[in-house]
Amino acid sequence: MKYLFSLIFLIFIFLSTHLAADNCLNNAKSCSEIEICAYATFEKDGMVFWDDPGRIKFVKEAQSRNLTCGVGNAIEPSIDRILSEKFINQVKTKRITEIDWKGLECKNSVDVLDYIWFNENKYITFDKDNFKINSSDKRPYIFYGVSKLILENFYGKKNHLILNRQTLNFKSTSQGFFDEYSIEQNAKECQDDVTKCTHFELCVFATHGIYRQINQYRPRHVDQVKKLNIDCSLGIHMNKFYAKFSNFEGICKVKGGLSELLDPLVQDIIKKIPKNKI
Repeated sequence: MKYLFSLIFLIFIFLSTHLAADNCLNNAKSCSEIEICAYATFEKDGMVFWDDPGRIKFVKEAQSRNLTCGVGNAIEPSIDRILSEKFINQVKTKRITEIDWKGLECKNSVDVLDYIWFNENKYITFDKDNFKINSSDKRPYIFYGVSKLILENFYGKKNHLILNRQTLNFKSTSQGFFDEYSIEQNAKECQDDVTKCTHFELCVFATHGIYRQINQYRPRHVDQVKKLNIDCSLGIHMNKFYAKFSNFEGICKVKGGLSELLDPLVQDIIKKIPKNKI
């Protein structure tokens, strides 16, 4: 009898909770302040906006109660917001890699940083886009001899990163002189979709001339360079421009986990978000 009473009580609580939520969805006037603000707003680029006209009934109800719901304010920056559970689940699994570490922060000879994560026998790289962190597609890596690891297509098609596993020094496989024509032949995807470009390819397409200037004929690539805050060394001679990008070498540091690896990107994002609390 006691068990039956407990079961009935739990069913009552469950139904009450879900009916209340359903009532709020069906009737905005029955929503609590927390519920009405949750339904009436959305977040984009670190800011809060009214979801108008998407959920206009909730917007009107919130405004009739003189609620601001944080609209017009910046979202309080936090590591949990940037490195959300959804983001972590997309890039991190419980499977182990065949190498000794999971994350590397690599700096090349012109002080460009790359953040590399090894998972499921593949690797991905990260960069920041306004107020969020993006991850690349998964790409393969292979072992070469005892001490070398090759990260395939790291700098673009057929341009790999060769890493010494013992010293953590690296270099690219690119040799010789690059020009727009050779890049265009090997970067078809980048021409059509700027999100598929490496930083090197973006700079090639977004600039032109003997002394590199903005290429107004490729506005999408120019906008992507600005969006990702890439330094394409405007004004330098084309020989120095291609020398800068065509012969990468540098050294990496091991990072213990995903949070440690991405902390510099997170902190850079947090610095750029106004600290207004909702």
